[in-house]
Amino acid sequence: MIKILHCADLHLDSPFSGLDPIQSEKRREEQRELLRNLVCYIRNQHVDLVLVAGDLFDSAFTGSTTVKYTAELFKSAGCPIVISPGNHDPYVKNGIYSSGFSKNVRIFDDERLSFFDFEELGVSVWGYAFTSSSYEKHPLDLEYSVNPDRLNILCAHADIIQSLSKYAPISPGELNASPFDYAAFGHIHNAPDIGNYNGTLAAYSGCAEGRSFDELDFGGAILLEVEGRKITTKKIQLAKRRYMIEKIDVTGAENDENVIEKIRLRIQMRNYHDDTSLRVILQGSVASDYAPNKQVIGKYVEDLYSIDIKDETLPTFDEEILMQDISVRGEFYRTLLKTIREGSEEERKTAILALRLGLSALDDKPIIL
Repeated sequence: MIKILHCADLHLDSPFSGLDPIQSEKRREEQRELLRNLVCYIRNQHVDLVLVAGDLFDSAFTGSTTVKYTAELFKSAGCPIVISPGNHDPYVKNGIYSSGFSKNVRIFDDERLSFFDFEELGVSVWGYAFTSSSYEKHPLDLEYSVNPDRLNILCAHADIIQSLSKYAPISPGELNASPFDYAAFGHIHNAPDIGNYNGTLAAYSGCAEGRSFDELDFGGAILLEVEGRKITTKKIQLAKRRYMIEKIDVTGAENDENVIEKIRLRIQMRNYHDDTSLRVILQGSVASDYAPNKQVIGKYVEDLYSIDIKDETLPTFDEEILMQDISVRGEFYRTLLKTIREGSEEERKTAILALRLGLSALDDKPIIL
């Protein structure tokens, strides 16, 4: 049996521009720690081959310190490592991949499909490199033949979801016709389920660790255990932190304490801890004179790494009465109703806030922002 580790999208040296300088540097250090832990896992589990399917670095201009650190770690891995540069870290002349990596690291350096042969493992790894930030050709749309006596693996940064993608589109038909036993993909950060295309197993490893709320849950890699032509896959968690999103119905809430209690119950139910950055989207109808105070709510929700509150609640009003109201209140409501129902997300938010504030003012109630 041989063990193969498939990973992608580590995006080392991401800027984390939404954080302050201290926090962003801490997150970059955590990325380097994740890479260190990955190499420790490779050594401890006696992995025979590593596939890095693109975007190892977040930029083709990643700092030399991080590149050198990565090269030294990969040299110590104790097995061959194959890298297929992606759209964030393309192979360019005198770039981050052109020198400094040890002999156990093989890097595709051309857009044309080629392969590295590992005779001692009975494996051939096929792939190509992005040489710029896009790759609009179909990389498998050409003549090529494989050695049938080898386990043939494709290691590639590609998009198998969108046929008109600018990021190396590969169609289901091309996968169905391919001779590969396994296709190790990078690029899609929230990995879909592993697919079987006429005998070719195709998988995205997903991002190693999420960096924002569009990269959810604990990231990781895929471990392949291969016996002959039989391939068994297992998801490996690498990330120590995760981003998660929860939509919580707070209908009936009259104050922040009601909302905080519902959020705490959801956190307890989902078993979230200080490894989780949580975005809470508040939904439902709340008291007409109440607007959730996001700063107060966030302050009193504990046990998380961070919390981000989005308010999509609606004030509770008697719609039937307002529709028939011939006073300024009714006309004000009817004027905003179309935007509330049919406007864009931003327009709806503005109209709902205007309705809440306007009716409070007309009813001589406190104005709550």
